[in-house]
Amino acid sequence: MTNQPFNMKYWTLYGIVLFLLLGVSSFGQNKQNRQKVEAAKIGFITSRLNLTSAQATQFWPVYNDFIAKRKENRSRIRDLKDENESLATTDDKLLDNLKEIFVYRKREIEIETEYFEKFKRLITPRQIAELYKAEQDFTKILLSKLEEGEK
Repeated sequence: MTNQPFNMKYWTLYGIVLFLLLGVSSFGQNKQNRQKVEAAKIGFITSRLNLTSAQATQFWPVYNDFIAKRKENRSRIRDLKDENESLATTDDKLLDNLKEIFVYRKREIEIETEYFEKFKRLITPRQIAELYKAEQDFTKILLSKLEEGEK
């Protein structure tokens, strides 16, 4: 797959993603919408990485583990931030939570590094770079569609 911006395969996939996301009006609340978003994300990433069958078979289980660990880590950070917004939280607890947030942020880098090493054994460096870009692009598309739905 080439990186040309007008690549037909890219634009076709972009159209499919937009079509799947048209019905998404609330993020994370509706199981069916989450499944649509996940399916669209898988299709988007698969296309952008141009994975071979052999690569896809090995890549997706590792990527899914990566996403699960990253999601769990980010969830803990959100929980700590939410706890800090409580008026009942003492200053000492606030400080403890802030220190713990730094630990989880450091853990996020460790997760990224761990899975970067795993990805290097499964896909090419160019595909790894494209993976990170595809994740960002997908998020931008999703947020754009959600903003349009709120208007």
